[in-house]
Amino acid sequence: MKLKKLQILGFKSFCDRTELKFHGEGIAAVVGPNGCGKSNIADAISWVLGEQSAKSLRGTQMMDVIFSGTRDRKPTGMAEVSLTLVDPEVYDGEFPAAGPEIEIQDGFTTQDDWDEEALRAAAAVATENHIQETEPGQVLDDHGDPVELVADAEQSQAEPLAEPVPASTLGTAMAEAKKDVVLKIRRRKFNAQKYHRGEIVVTRRLFRSGASEYLLNGKLCRLRDIQDLFMGTGLGPESYAIIEQGRIGQILSSKPHDRRAIIEEAAGITMFKTRKRLAELRL
Repeated sequence: MKLKKLQILGFKSFCDRTELKFHGEGIAAVVGPNGCGKSNIADAISWVLGEQSAKSLRGTQMMDVIFSGTRDRKPTGMAEVSLTLVDPEVYDGEFPAAGPEIEIQDGFTTQDDWDEEALRAAAAVATENHIQETEPGQVLDDHGDPVELVADAEQSQAEPLAEPVPASTLGTAMAEAKKDVVLKIRRRKFNAQKYHRGEIVVTRRLFRSGASEYLLNGKLCRLRDIQDLFMGTGLGPESYAIIEQGRIGQILSSKPHDRRAIIEEAAGITMFKTRKRLAELRL
């Protein structure tokens, strides 16, 4: 399997949708100054492959991976990372062309040719629309607008009634209110994109409400499905294919038992040991 594309939205410092394309051969280097987000790209790859430790992602809790906002940009409600891998032997699509993807254009005469504020505003609107479309269990009114039920409940608890209301009167008022309000749950659409043969797209989402989900080629799946897919390839829990800062020293100074797990992952026998352990648990 070869890495083809990485899409990041709302993950750490990537507030808007960012797409990185790889030509599938040689070495791809990410170059930039300190604090520009180079390490966040490696964290995004580890996170989408099922990393469950917030400490390994340089955070205190898993909710820290969601973009927390800046002075000019409010926080996002979701973090999403999609990783595209292809099998070169059966893949019938095209890889991105090797070389730089920067297109240099000269001859700009007015400031209207490049409006950075307009581009940022359009990207922010596209991000908000995508979050609203993908958020699960969202309640809509009869006009199709989201309804904040949690906020209404908290407000009603924070402001108690001055005088007690009889149960019969309260029940009649609630029944009359329900006649005027029609609520429905937003129905999300999955697997709208067509995938090439030999192409695997793994997606992970985390919402501020605490909901989390995994998708495999646009269809909902479990974390175990992702782990079984990459087990024995070096991209499992004891990953040796992704080495971040301090990982080499940790491997050299680790205990023999921990070092053995990395060697077993490299040898490709972790998958069989996991199947054996699951069979013993069933027995």
